[in-house]
Amino acid sequence: MKQVRKIFSGGILSLMLLLSMLFTISTISMVQPIQTAANDLTGHLPATGEVNGSGVYGYTTNYVCYGGAMETQHKVEDGWHITLKNAYYSHGVQWFECWDTDDGDYYGWIDWKYITVYSSTPDPEPQQPIANIYSISNRRGEVDGNGVYGYTTNYVAYGGSKQTQHKVEDTWHITAKNQCTSYGVTWYECWDTDDGDYYGWIDANYLFFYDTAPPQTEAPKKTVVIEKTVLVTEAPKPVETVIVEKTVLVTESQTETVLAGNAAAMDSTTDTTIKEENGQGLRLEENNNLSGNNSNNLLMIVLIAGIILLLIAIAILLMILYTKKMKSASTLTGAVKTNTAMGHSLHNSVNRQNARNPQQSENKAMYCTNCGTPRNHPEDLFCENCGAPYQD
Repeated sequence: MKQVRKIFSGGILSLMLLLSMLFTISTISMVQPIQTAANDLTGHLPATGEVNGSGVYGYTTNYVCYGGAMETQHKVEDGWHITLKNAYYSHGVQWFECWDTDDGDYYGWIDWKYITVYSSTPDPEPQQPIANIYSISNRRGEVDGNGVYGYTTNYVAYGGSKQTQHKVEDTWHITAKNQCTSYGVTWYECWDTDDGDYYGWIDANYLFFYDTAPPQTEAPKKTVVIEKTVLVTEAPKPVETVIVEKTVLVTESQTETVLAGNAAAMDSTTDTTIKEENGQGLRLEENNNLSGNNSNNLLMIVLIAGIILLLIAIAILLMILYTKKMKSASTLTGAVKTNTAMGHSLHNSVNRQNARNPQQSENKAMYCTNCGTPRNHPEDLFCENCGAPYQD
């Protein structure tokens, strides 16, 4: 009976254990992977998922966010559970910064195309939105300031930890697409206008939009004082008649035609103007400059002709002196050559008289190696033509 009871109790216990296992399995919620657009996911981080692919790596923040060298952070395997916390777009790729969901290991930034996101993401600390995000028409502008950062959607709209999305520089071109207000600040979600890089949420105080006209200040008013000056003239003077006499100097060499032409020119250049002063006075003005101009022109021609004649005389004198100098030099050179040749001939004559050994003449050179002139005597030492010593 005891053994039957043990068998019976053991069977009941086994049945209870089996039923409890089945009940436990039925209560586990099955999480199904979904494909979500990356733009929809960036505003709803953190999220959980898994690696989808082989030979996948996570890359460093320096490479993804700051344009540094391409360095891997951690190799991940297909099916590993990951938690996505931050998003960034660079190098033509949408990246997500990932940690291991089970043990918290940091994997770095993984390409979005190798990630599968779960439909149900457990969040131990669910967060409620702290600000409403409004979609706006694209506004173009630029960054206005240094040391400016764009922040994550999790921080700006959901009250998460204060994390930067991207550092921006002064005058960088941006396009704002969304707007929200939190922490007493108006934020704009911005992308790079030129290459589409995602910068995150930037404080409006550090943005300048092109559609915003700069404030205009009214110029201060000036008071202008105009002073009038009244000119008081004297009483009109009586009209005076002025008689102008012309004196023309005519030389004997001038012909009657020239005289007539000069007289006509003088009459034409005489400018007599009569001006009325206050409607009662007249003034006669005359300009007679023709005779003075003719005298000046004649004097200038004579002066130029004298200078030309003087230069010609100087040139002729220099040529005569140069010719005489060249002749003197030629005569001196000929005398020197004559004296040199005479000296060489005299030296040769003395050497002939002093010669004692006739046998030595057989080894003497019989012509000048310099000019080729034949040697007159074996005892001569210098050529009588060019004066060069013979090479014995």
